[in-house]
Amino acid sequence: MVKRNLYMKTKISIALFFCIVIAAFPAFADTPYKVLGTVADQISGAGEPMATLIISGPMGDDIVMTTDMEGRFEISLPAPGEYTLRISSTGRKEKILEFSVDDGKPSADFGKIFMENDADFLEAATVSAQVPFVKTEVDKLTYKISEDPDSQTSNALDMLRKVPRVTVDADDNIMVNGQGSFKIYVNGKPSNMFTSEPGKILKGMPAESIKRVEVISDPGAKYDAEGVGGILNIVMNTKRADGYNVSLNAGGGNRNANAGAYGAVKIGKFSISANYGFNYMNNPLITTQSEREFQSGGNSFHSSSEQAITNRAPMHFGALEMSYDIDSLNLLTLSGNLYLADVSAGYNLSSSMSSASPIYSYTQNGTASTLAGSGSISADYQHLFRKRPGEMLTLSYMYSNSPSGLNSEYALEDFTGDRGMITVFDYTRITNKASSQEHTGQIDYVLPFAGKHKIEAGSKYIFRLNGSDGQNLIKSAGDSEWSENPEYPSQRYRHEQHIIALYADYSLTLGKFGIKTGVRAEHTMQTISFTAPQEQRFNSSFTDIVPSASILWSPTPMESLQLTYNMRISRPGITYLNPFIQSIGTAEITYGDPDIVSEKNHTVSLNYSLFSTKYGLNASLRYGFTNNSISHFQFMDDEGVLNNTYGNIGKNRNVGLMAYAYWNPSNNTRIYFNGNVSWIRFSGSAASIYTENLKNEGWTGNIFLGAQQSFEYGFRLSANGGYFFPNISLQGKGYGSYFYGLTLNKSFLDGKLDISLSAVNFFEARMKMSNTTHTPYLRSTDSMVFDNRYFMIGISYNFGNMKQIVKKTQRSIVNDDILESSTKGNNPAGTAGNTSPAGL
Repeated sequence: MVKRNLYMKTKISIALFFCIVIAAFPAFADTPYKVLGTVADQISGAGEPMATLIISGPMGDDIVMTTDMEGRFEISLPAPGEYTLRISSTGRKEKILEFSVDDGKPSADFGKIFMENDADFLEAATVSAQVPFVKTEVDKLTYKISEDPDSQTSNALDMLRKVPRVTVDADDNIMVNGQGSFKIYVNGKPSNMFTSEPGKILKGMPAESIKRVEVISDPGAKYDAEGVGGILNIVMNTKRADGYNVSLNAGGGNRNANAGAYGAVKIGKFSISANYGFNYMNNPLITTQSEREFQSGGNSFHSSSEQAITNRAPMHFGALEMSYDIDSLNLLTLSGNLYLADVSAGYNLSSSMSSASPIYSYTQNGTASTLAGSGSISADYQHLFRKRPGEMLTLSYMYSNSPSGLNSEYALEDFTGDRGMITVFDYTRITNKASSQEHTGQIDYVLPFAGKHKIEAGSKYIFRLNGSDGQNLIKSAGDSEWSENPEYPSQRYRHEQHIIALYADYSLTLGKFGIKTGVRAEHTMQTISFTAPQEQRFNSSFTDIVPSASILWSPTPMESLQLTYNMRISRPGITYLNPFIQSIGTAEITYGDPDIVSEKNHTVSLNYSLFSTKYGLNASLRYGFTNNSISHFQFMDDEGVLNNTYGNIGKNRNVGLMAYAYWNPSNNTRIYFNGNVSWIRFSGSAASIYTENLKNEGWTGNIFLGAQQSFEYGFRLSANGGYFFPNISLQGKGYGSYFYGLTLNKSFLDGKLDISLSAVNFFEARMKMSNTTHTPYLRSTDSMVFDNRYFMIGISYNFGNMKQIVKKTQRSIVNDDILESSTKGNNPAGTAGNTSPAGL
């Protein structure tokens, strides 16, 4: 009855929300604001056809148009205010014009605008190398992927390696500001398809589908308080409307194949764009090895295991955006995204244990299928106020669902030794079905005043329901029926969460200074229940107050110095909380802990940026600390079973320096660097005997170096490489890794068609990575050997006649409050390194 009432309340709330949205539609007429003129050649006076026009103004998003065949343009503007018009055309010097419109002067007529020839122009490919791809603002750093020529035939993950403050290692794991805990959004909205395995998803996504990547290192009060490393906002390339545009891409190599399509169309006030991608990944062989030494009952033991894994992973992902211009002041948008992956794997496991003499050894063969998916739909209504440019009200709703499942079976073979020393079964079946559903409503209001001040305020409500149903089944040889594993019984887990948030931000622009400060309050009420080892149910509630502050000094338009303070929290997701035990025999088990509480992280940073067309630098010195860090850890219990679990393991202190730099020695050459170095210190919590008195510290970091060279006839060569120092954890040290690659591109048909050839790690077929764990109870070494050399060919083709950017609301829902682990290697057996439950 309680659950039914809850669902009824949810439905009533949703219905009421939409009633408010509909009632809020005011009947305003179109406004007359516009800019017009004719772009012409300075010498001949002839009109410049298809010149690109970019208008920036008080509304935030740029308006992109082109001139007609006579060089003329007439563009409607959404509101009064001050604007900047940038005009560019192949072989011409860029021209920048400032103008303003208001009720007294609703139109700006430039008449004829003359363009000069660019004496240094070589060809279209070399012009793009002059553009500074990076932009620094008071609350974020932006990398303009669409202006990087490599984006035409690269995947999104490779382009992410170039983004300042972002690193991607050889195993496709992503970090932001040196932290693995961060959130990924698409177009300012949370995207559940990036909850697990974001590296693999981005690797299958064409980079040309992305317009820019925003690194929000120190999110302000308007963002949810989650994500220690910050926020990575991927803004998709909506292309141009007033017509249609289509982009097709495909690629293939020795390890994967991909294909994708993008299309957009605008009919009157209605715009729609859709993006679909498919990626097929094939790992022919991954070999993992584990060596462990531990003490039990006063005796020393040694265990070892080796596992051979093959897996295949077809992945589908797509996005849909629609917008309707009710009038110049009111905009309605609908959007959705979908992700589906089906990973199938085969396993061959050998395991043994010895003390003074051999105790046992055995082998197991098995298969596992992991299904992961996510989908969301959202609606946003935006109203701009006529009398005050920049004043805005946004109402938003979003529903999302992330189902997942695991189905695996293993058979015991060739057991020798004392079977009484280990509880291992002839046949084991593990199944787990999980889901995470969310309903979110949000209101945002922006009020600029007195020309230099701006207040942002809003509220948000999230209803979240997580669930998991898992089974551990066994049977002996000759049995026809499966029975429940008495050691690890089946588990039913439910986690219901209600979050209410209020926030307020204030910003001030005073000459060369910019100041932004804010506070966010989040109140959480949750109920957790599970059935094993005994049925339990408990409620809890807590309130978090999250302050933030930032001050920016820009002595010149290209240079800035910024000091920020930020507090972030990380709520544990279902992977960390779910107590369901996944096992193969009882040699190794993996499970979560429902007692984990949110971690709180404080960060102070000093950032310096200098960007020009010739060179650029972004450097950040950061110090962060947390007293209840959430992390994975391992221990051996008294029965010799390796336990993989999570907990609030203790304190974390880190200080680091991040740097990004580029240099353009000529119009057709670009060299860039991205890297960071950090010193980290961990202190274990006394709440657990497996973490108390543990300490570890050390240096970690990474470096990435790359270059682009453009040639005549549309050829372009890119080279890059990187090294990643071992990561530091409370119990040990992770692996170091490296990569290198070459890509050759050729453009045809005036840039509409691009073909690329790529080679990565071509000097060696396989790579080995190892990590170690050292505690008073356990010493272990885990290593993984996998195919790391691959070759690819890619092709992309664009056609259409679009001219105007598809509109999006400037505020929408961003749920970034959940900390999730990334499953590495899709290995439910958990014998190599830091493991997490597959399929979650």
